[in-house]
Amino acid sequence: MITRLTSCLRYILLACASYSAHSFELTPEQVNGVYQLAQPERSAAGPTQQLTIEYGEMNGQTVLVTASCPKCPAAGYRLLETETKELGRPVFFNSSGIYVMAYDANTFVSVMADGQLGKKIWQTLVYANVYSKQGTPTIDLATAKEFVINESKRLMTGEGIAESVVTGGNGTYYAAMKHGIGSEAYDQMEVLICWISKVPNVVWSAIIASLLTFLGVLWTNKGNEKRQAAILSHEEKKFKSEQKIALKRDVFLEAAGSFANAIGIIPKLMNINFTEKDIEEQLKGHAAIVAKTYLSASESSISEILNFSSELAEAILGLSKPRQEILGHKKAIDVYQKIIDDSNKEKDRIISIMKEFNIQGRKDDATFNYLNASYETQEKIISENQEHLDNQSRVITTKYKEFCKNCIAENSRILLLLPTMTIALRKELENDENSQIFINAIEESARRMKTSFEQLLD
Repeated sequence: MITRLTSCLRYILLACASYSAHSFELTPEQVNGVYQLAQPERSAAGPTQQLTIEYGEMNGQTVLVTASCPKCPAAGYRLLETETKELGRPVFFNSSGIYVMAYDANTFVSVMADGQLGKKIWQTLVYANVYSKQGTPTIDLATAKEFVINESKRLMTGEGIAESVVTGGNGTYYAAMKHGIGSEAYDQMEVLICWISKVPNVVWSAIIASLLTFLGVLWTNKGNEKRQAAILSHEEKKFKSEQKIALKRDVFLEAAGSFANAIGIIPKLMNINFTEKDIEEQLKGHAAIVAKTYLSASESSISEILNFSSELAEAILGLSKPRQEILGHKKAIDVYQKIIDDSNKEKDRIISIMKEFNIQGRKDDATFNYLNASYETQEKIISENQEHLDNQSRVITTKYKEFCKNCIAENSRILLLLPTMTIALRKELENDENSQIFINAIEESARRMKTSFEQLLD
């Protein structure tokens, strides 16, 4: 057995690495301050283009803390000492799987990649951004992505990290590149520079025990790597899902407000002083806002949006014709009233002239006869137009009451159609706990509103 172990261990060798990369350290004075982002990020206060970054010690660990606003929750990153030492530049990491790598003392690159740093060369970046301190030079996002990918490659290949120099002697050696033995790759080994045949059995026992321990550590590290990969995969899916929901929430909230304005037009149609210009102003931008939902909503939700939009448009257009008739009657009433007012003014003028003649003692029968005839003409005009005005008032009263009832009925009908579309959108936002409660509330609101309007009309 010892002979076989001797054959297996005879060529075990590890190069000793002398670290010679150009490194730099950070200080709070250099780092602390306000940083500009290469691209906006979402926060509790909404999209932001700035972060406050602080560097220091906390609970015995070196940390980097970022916050988008004074009241926003901060994000903490701990310093990875091994990766920092090997790359010669500070590298930070948090439990969400995001790395922050110092480009220089005033520029950091935040990144989430497709693997653990030091375990594989990064190929795909799930997320990347550049944090640059205000008033200092910066780099663009493309340069930042190339930089972090090259650093991950440098950490794996050892290029530019260290030179391999064997200094001699037994002990544990760390390689700049992983050493392959069979199908496995190792980054450290025990160097035994001695005559194998002279090794006592007790030493072999220690070697075997160490080897078993070593294999156990390798097995543990392999399990940790798998767990880390699973965590990164989960965080990636979570990040994408949160970004998608955030986009939908912004679009759907804007659409909800626009639909509320459009529905509000129906009861306002009962106000005959509500003009076409007012309607256009209330519907301003509605089509563009609804069109945005076509890009973010699912096909089933888009179908519900289109159905509701069609019903709402038909309701408003259906009420427009009878409203125009009522407005026509109102215009006629205004015309008749103006004629009556003008005739009353003319009567007052005639009476004033007659009084003036009487005061002056003028006795001009022809003029007085003319003034009397004019006065009687104005009386006749007033009488005829007052009759027309009364007829129009009776017609408009009947039609207006009927029109108001139709407006109330259509408003209630549209409100009862609203839950189907709203529930579809709430499900996409994962915010639909009990749809029936919402439906019951809408139905009760529509019923009470209809009853109140009907009592007002009666």
